[in-house]
Amino acid sequence: MEIRIRNLTKKYGGKLALDEISLDINGGLYGLLGPKGAGKTTLLRIIATLMNPTSGDICIGHLDLGQRKAIRDILGYLPQNFSFYPQYSVYEVMDYLAVLSGQKDPVWRQEKITQLLQQVNLWENRDTKTRVLSKGMKRRLGFAQALINDPLILLVDEPTAGLDLEEQVRFRNLLSDFALERTVILSTHIVADVEFICENLAILKEGGLIYEGRIRDLVRKGEGKVWSLLAEREDTLDIRSDYQVISYVPEGDMMNFRLISNHQPGPGAELVKPTIEDVYLGIMGGVMG
Repeated sequence: MEIRIRNLTKKYGGKLALDEISLDINGGLYGLLGPKGAGKTTLLRIIATLMNPTSGDICIGHLDLGQRKAIRDILGYLPQNFSFYPQYSVYEVMDYLAVLSGQKDPVWRQEKITQLLQQVNLWENRDTKTRVLSKGMKRRLGFAQALINDPLILLVDEPTAGLDLEEQVRFRNLLSDFALERTVILSTHIVADVEFICENLAILKEGGLIYEGRIRDLVRKGEGKVWSLLAEREDTLDIRSDYQVISYVPEGDMMNFRLISNHQPGPGAELVKPTIEDVYLGIMGGVMG
């Protein structure tokens, strides 16, 4: 389902949280990337009809933001900090939230909850109290509850923050599977969350849109600008002050720097293939447009 965002602005008092944001999201898995405080959560909350914009418009299919109930009927939302009832079991939480979403038929609820808990690999934990679940299990339970109404659109805010690597991979795979026939907007400050599962993304910084398009086109911005330089350890401070350094690791008595520069940064420096992380850090650091 297409989401059209036009000139969206949000102000909190004198603070500008979103500044004239315009996006077209046309299905699949779409990434919102940016540091904390960039406006990502504010944008998700406006799309979810939990917050009103100061100005601008959003159309979700043929619906506008004034049609709150109709939008909420087709939308699932997993916020970054989703709290559960600690005294409830996994199954009881799902059943309670299904009732709140308007599902009155107990047979339908049982079948749907069973399907979702199996999908997120929590069926064997259905009788476990939510207070003893691991962080990864809680995120998967949050994902399951967001799907209880079979949404056409899913909004997910910082889904892998704080998870170990195995849970991060598992959660990204869940999102990819769900997005095959639906629209998923994934908000994150973690580059790896979008690198391999999103085709398109928007990058936000301080409420402004600084990139919108395909990931492959974003990576091309770094071609001819990312270098590997082997230098003396005592040169570390000078190199870090002169260039945007992505990383540096010791190699014997030397340091191997990965850095961004529009020209060769030193004798023996070699161009390397850019990654989305290189370009993202270059954009955030203001040395790459």
